[in-house]
Amino acid sequence: MAKHHNVIVKIINNTRFDMRYSASWYDSGRVADYSSWPQTIRSHETIEVHNYERDWALAGCSGYVTYVVDGTDVTIGFSNPSSGSNKLGVGTEGKCVWDHMSSHSYQQFQTFVNTKNTSAAILFYLQCTGGTINRCNVTMETASSNKAVPVECSEGAARYRRCNSEI
Repeated sequence: MAKHHNVIVKIINNTRFDMRYSASWYDSGRVADYSSWPQTIRSHETIEVHNYERDWALAGCSGYVTYVVDGTDVTIGFSNPSSGSNKLGVGTEGKCVWDHMSSHSYQQFQTFVNTKNTSAAILFYLQCTGGTINRCNVTMETASSNKAVPVECSEGAARYRRCNSEI
């Protein structure tokens, strides 16, 4: 069956930390038959996971995945609904991230998360696309001590403040 609501989540882990899979959740849709969330995403590794709507379902594809990064749960929310705009979000509070994600007008946006173990600031450069394939690009990097972490990372920073006490 042809799929009309695809989400390709590309994670570029340019941090010094490995990412350990914790959980995934779908409001609608599922991971593609030929794809899976890797158990570990190594430091400086890039992965892609394909997701789409369930067979014979009209709701589209929407959910999130959580990875543990330096002792901190980091959630990546994504959506390609049958109506409305495609969305992407990142934060530390699971479903709250999913509830408050946005299209950001399909422009690149930034946010950050402070990790628990080493208090490192992880910067996220994010962008999703419109159409039948939502290409969610998530690039992560560890902020260096000489790089200022922005207080207002994006137009959606207030939205993420509700989900992340660190922001």
